[in-house]
Amino acid sequence: MPGQHELRSEERTLVVSAMRQFENSRYDLFAWVVMNDHCHALVQPFEDWQLEKILHSWKSFTANRMQRQFGRLRCLWQDETFDRIVRDANEFEEKLIYILNNPFKRWADIESYDWLGVHSEFDHLLPSRGGHGGPPHSSTEAPPHSRTETPPD
Repeated sequence: MPGQHELRSEERTLVVSAMRQFENSRYDLFAWVVMNDHCHALVQPFEDWQLEKILHSWKSFTANRMQRQFGRLRCLWQDETFDRIVRDANEFEEKLIYILNNPFKRWADIESYDWLGVHSEFDHLLPSRGGHGGPPHSSTEAPPHSRTETPPD
């Protein structure tokens, strides 16, 4: 959010914790990254859950906690979100790899990133920083009608 300070490590950890809180009970969380100024998630809500309600809970919980625990002031998240419907396996893989490479594109000299995760089924796509430019390109099976979500910066 314009005018806000970057997310500190403790705040990024809080956001990851919120994203993972209802993983496997309200949604499948395939990949996530919490950057210093924005985050991405590849998520598929379960039948009885709406993406908008999931995002609201993430944003509400983290904003309230950051205000109380870390002294954040004003609005933390933008009102708008930038969700996309993932239509096939190729698009799913593209979004997944984009998320997993995001911190390494921004900070080319880092070897690992603590606020990056992927469903165990896709561990093999995690970036290998030992001389490789990113994860290998391999086919993945996209769940039907997956959605990728970027909670606002």
